[in-house]
Amino acid sequence: MASSSGIAATLISSFLNFTTTGSGMPTLTMPLKARLATTASTATTAGTELSSIGYTTGGGAFVGTAFTTSTAGSPISGPVANVISWVNGGASTWELVSVDLTDTAAIRLWWGLWNGQPVPVIVGNTFQIGLNGLTLGIVTYPEVS
Repeated sequence: MASSSGIAATLISSFLNFTTTGSGMPTLTMPLKARLATTASTATTAGTELSSIGYTTGGGAFVGTAFTTSTAGSPISGPVANVISWVNGGASTWELVSVDLTDTAAIRLWWGLWNGQPVPVIVGNTFQIGLNGLTLGIVTYPEVS
């Protein structure tokens, strides 16, 4: 998916607070959504959401199982059950730079820059996130003894 990606900073803070105080994790509203952006997302800021005919504001929904299951800290991939796609019905080429994964209530979870961005989508063409087209993982460091 991305040449640069990660977890949204607010979710990192929620996780740290939850694992040390027992509170702070947001309740997610499913399904998850992929939100396309025309500027670069970062850990602290979502990219500027695409606004055009053929794109649904808020992003495309993952249907059914969104991602594979992680075991022993392994990365996960998705979408598992459906291809998410949009057809550029606007008057100009879309220039896609990044993607933000959110829940239905727009809680931002993950972000990433598209490889080779900006990715042009010419009028009349389809942009899609194929089955298992996104991979999410957390880098862990070896234990120090």
